[in-house]
Amino acid sequence: MAKSFLLALDGSQEALFAADVAAALAKSKGARLTAQTVVDSQSVWEIVGQDLPGIIGSGPYMAAYQTIETTLRSVAETLMHAFECRIANSELEAVCEIDEGNIIDLILRRAANHDLVIMGHKSKFRQRNIHQRRYLNTSLCQRVADVCPVPLLVVQNAMQLWSRSVLLVSAETYCSETVRAFVELSTAVGGKAEIVCTGRSKTIDSLISTVRSQLAEDPIAELAADKVSFSVVGRRLYELETFFSLSGAAERDTLIVLTTCDTEQGRKVCTGESLDYVIRDVAAACTLFLPPRQMPPLLQAELSEMKRQSVLT
Repeated sequence: MAKSFLLALDGSQEALFAADVAAALAKSKGARLTAQTVVDSQSVWEIVGQDLPGIIGSGPYMAAYQTIETTLRSVAETLMHAFECRIANSELEAVCEIDEGNIIDLILRRAANHDLVIMGHKSKFRQRNIHQRRYLNTSLCQRVADVCPVPLLVVQNAMQLWSRSVLLVSAETYCSETVRAFVELSTAVGGKAEIVCTGRSKTIDSLISTVRSQLAEDPIAELAADKVSFSVVGRRLYELETFFSLSGAAERDTLIVLTTCDTEQGRKVCTGESLDYVIRDVAAACTLFLPPRQMPPLLQAELSEMKRQSVLT
């Protein structure tokens, strides 16, 4: 399980929700927490910057750029100070960082040195009714999710640590490291933990057997038996929205964990939907996206044989 968390902050309400979840999770795991906010100087320069002097020269534009940049840095400092005050009595090991430049690049750069990234994201309802213009564009969270090298926890509503966690995995996205990470995550907070195996009908039974064998042999799962109730089930799903409906994802005490894989069309969840769609239209109050992992050779061989037979028939 993660030992170092990166919290990407802005001034939104959802970032506040993410900050509370990050602090609670870091405290439960004794993990280090880094809070990061970025002064988006690149976007400011794209708005007011002028490479060559025009009718009025470049001086006024440079002055405007410097004024806006100074103001944004002041806002960032205020944001970091507010976060420090919020966690002052939590006994957390935390540091605050203010970066300047391209937001996506800088979040990903820091993410490479952490085990988990936590971000707030405006729900579909708030996007459409309060920020309609932003709803038409891909959000920062969606863009980070598509290439993030470590697990990404997306928080959309106020909630405390979950008491129930559900992992969705297919043969294409399964690996022992993924299940192990889920076990450790569930152990950190206790409650109920469910692993849902999905995919083609012929691979579900094999996947269930593989997962159950791993849980039976995992010493962490054995030690957590008195704190966490694990279950493994199979479910044939054709779309992720059905899974969210069946799994009670709307409940704020539930964490949904989704495995992903990289395709020619970009990163997708194990049921085939793009991360862009999932985060924008489906994601629950608290959803964890796991980056692609390499599946074991046994399952790789089974999938290859199934694909070969489907082509022949």
